[in-house]
Amino acid sequence: MALADLLPPERASIWSAFFKRAFSDGPFHASHSLTDGRVLELSFNRIVINGEIEGISVVGRFGRTENTPQLLVRSTSAWPIVQVDGTAQVPFAETCAMEAELSRAIASNELLLYYQPQIDRGRVVGVEALVRWRHPIRGVLSPAEFIPLAEETGLILPLGIWVLQAACAQLAAWAGKNYYEEIKIAVNISAYQAVQPDFVDSVLDALNTFGANPANLEIELTENTLVSNFEDVITKMTALKSLGVRFALDDFGTGYSSLSYLKRLPLDQLKIDQSFIRDLLVDVNSGAIAQTIISLGHAMGLSVIAEGVENEKQRGFLAAMGCHSIQGYLISPPLPVDAFERMLPTFVEAAVKDCG
Repeated sequence: MALADLLPPERASIWSAFFKRAFSDGPFHASHSLTDGRVLELSFNRIVINGEIEGISVVGRFGRTENTPQLLVRSTSAWPIVQVDGTAQVPFAETCAMEAELSRAIASNELLLYYQPQIDRGRVVGVEALVRWRHPIRGVLSPAEFIPLAEETGLILPLGIWVLQAACAQLAAWAGKNYYEEIKIAVNISAYQAVQPDFVDSVLDALNTFGANPANLEIELTENTLVSNFEDVITKMTALKSLGVRFALDDFGTGYSSLSYLKRLPLDQLKIDQSFIRDLLVDVNSGAIAQTIISLGHAMGLSVIAEGVENEKQRGFLAAMGCHSIQGYLISPPLPVDAFERMLPTFVEAAVKDCG
């Protein structure tokens, strides 16, 4: 069974439950609320078919353009994980429950931001905002435990807006305070979020609502965000850049964007992916790639920051190559805002001593 332009492929499990019941005797009615406000309604008096549902595949806006054999292969392979009466019933139920919990968490303010410092020659020049979920039973959850689900279900949109607004609220709270003049907050934006027609408006709304300085907001995009929507995304970046918002290309070197694309992007910073930093001291190729990114960034007038720096040897190696901006556990893990604020004066004092 193929569904066209209805909902993301990962939500085919919803349809499997609908049709499993619909293809039985008796009246059937069901509805499902989507994250964009639409409600899907299905009503049947009676449906009689010969054969069985082997799987569900999605085509159209959310799906791929594929031929019939490819769709059959995808739908058949998907069926084991969306059965209602089969062995995969528990994972499906757990996924639906987790989705409902996450939706509630976004609405009821169970999310919070942690901040990981970004250092340049001992000075804290920025932080990366990393979302956490204060789950009422499981405690504080890392992004790895719920961001994939958010991306699969479309909840990444309200979650992303929440992160933007929380970051702008924090920028406004820090405005005018000692030590915070240079600090920028970097926010990760998903590919799905960046291609929304109202993306620019959502960023401006967050800035204006809290009176945050656009120059202190940095939006991080990955190379993969640009692959199929380059012209659209660059138009949105240019509009925000004209108002002072900064842009960083995250995980640089791991995606697919070409140098011809790179020169057109209104960027301020390149972030060297932590996979290259992790192997910096043991892999010649990782060192060569890091050096190339640093040289390329400087030649283009961009700042370059290395993420995932965990020891002094890595920091020294990067400094020798001309990269002094770093982020990672060598400096600090991501911290709740109160812990970060307690830590900041210590870093300022250390930077002053180094300058002396």
